[in-house]
Amino acid sequence: MIEVNEELTRKVAELARLELSENEVKAFTGQLDVVLKYIELLQQVDLVRPDGSAIEPLVNPMETETPFLRPDRSVDKSVQTRGITDGDGYKVPQII
Repeated sequence: MIEVNEELTRKVAELARLELSENEVKAFTGQLDVVLKYIELLQQVDLVRPDGSAIEPLVNPMETETPFLRPDRSVDKSVQTRGITDGDGYKVPQII
């Protein structure tokens, strides 16, 4: 496992374009160590079924279609009833 120290925390903060105070570096160093140890623990999980086949990763637990609209409504119908469409496009206020 990688050694988590204040130098590593500063490097991660630099890559993330974060400015950390010395107190934040000390606090985040401990937190980063805990997160990386947890990730290491997760990597030890056996992902093989008893029959030898691998467990497939879950791609997306949600439906890919918009789940927030009623089945009898579509995005197009919702927009059209408000009069903000113009053929295949949308009407927007003129900027210039």
